[in-house]
Amino acid sequence: MNVKQLEDKFAQALKQQLEAAEKECGKGCPQLAAKADKIGAADAVKDMLKRGNQSENFAELEKAKNLKLSVEALVTRSEFGELFTDAQVDACFAALCDCGYYG
Repeated sequence: MNVKQLEDKFAQALKQQLEAAEKECGKGCPQLAAKADKIGAADAVKDMLKRGNQSENFAELEKAKNLKLSVEALVTRSEFGELFTDAQVDACFAALCDCGYYG
């Protein structure tokens, strides 16, 4: 799979993840979704991580004990590893682990 195909697959997975998360906890990630539409899903997530932010609904998903629906969990999936740096994946994994979610 080339990088463009992987980015397209990530964009589709992110959209599904955001929709499922909104149904689960009643809060979406409108800023991230809008940015993903504008500049691409992987780049939008990278920008979020660069700023040191968690996804907009991370706290709500933690309360619902459903962090598997978080953007951070999506970033840590091995199939998307090529899109993110080790530091970005590590930051997401650390945030998840801090909340007791280990995948």
